[in-house]
Amino acid sequence: MFWGHLDNWDKEKYAYPNAVRLVMEHIRSLDFSRVADGKYELEDGLIRVAIKETTTKPKEAQKAETHRTYTDVQFVISGEEKIGVAPWSSSQTIVKDELDTRDVAFYEPVLNEIELIQRPGMFAVFFPTDIHRPCCNVAQETNVRRMVAKIDEKLFGGSAPAGSVSLNVNHSD
Repeated sequence: MFWGHLDNWDKEKYAYPNAVRLVMEHIRSLDFSRVADGKYELEDGLIRVAIKETTTKPKEAQKAETHRTYTDVQFVISGEEKIGVAPWSSSQTIVKDELDTRDVAFYEPVLNEIELIQRPGMFAVFFPTDIHRPCCNVAQETNVRRMVAKIDEKLFGGSAPAGSVSLNVNHSD
């Protein structure tokens, strides 16, 4: 996981994978006051972008998730949100597995979860081993406009190597 602010991008961009740099440079090129909410693709469909305004909810009402194929870049345009974050481990329990159909698995409870506060200009990068619970209230329900870019693993050099972490473990009944 990476967490940062656009104000620091020029000083820190060297530390990010090229696929993340592509997304961040795209974000920097946009005037969000002129960009409508919606979905589109970059890099021949290997990056899927969604811009949407939504209402935050209590943490207990939001689902914690991971993905197998996509890395998320989540950027706050306006408003604020809290995101719960935890490292994946075999101790985490998948309560709903849609990895094969929607590239998402949901977890509850989430062990060792910490919270990030995201405000305008802030971004977080969640790799497949980062459990994340976006769009939670900071203090109360509020609107947050966010951009989520899903980067296909192919832009990181291909699929996970044989013997790497499988997220299809420890399902609850």
